[in-house]
Amino acid sequence: MKIKDRLWIWFICLVIFGALMFSMLLAWTPKSSNMVQGVQGRYMLPLLPVFLFTLKNQKVVRTGTDDRLILYTMMAADVCDPPHFRSGVLKAVVFCASTCRGTW
Repeated sequence: MKIKDRLWIWFICLVIFGALMFSMLLAWTPKSSNMVQGVQGRYMLPLLPVFLFTLKNQKVVRTGTDDRLILYTMMAADVCDPPHFRSGVLKAVVFCASTCRGTW
């Protein structure tokens, strides 16, 4: 990716971030406040993959393809979350059934 493209994407992310802050300023922040209130990190999550995509380069390259440890850790964390216990168990069963085919 060319530097011009990266700068353009960073500019768009910055404009979206500014629009987010401005909307929270108008909708949520009291007039007497010294800072913008109501902004949560989850509002910026859609920008994260786009921004991280611009940081990709040829110097740091992931070559391994065995992601099972990461997937099993995420699955275990999902199962341990009590409000989502049932959906987590269902996801675990489906995931194990799809990855362990023919090994039982």
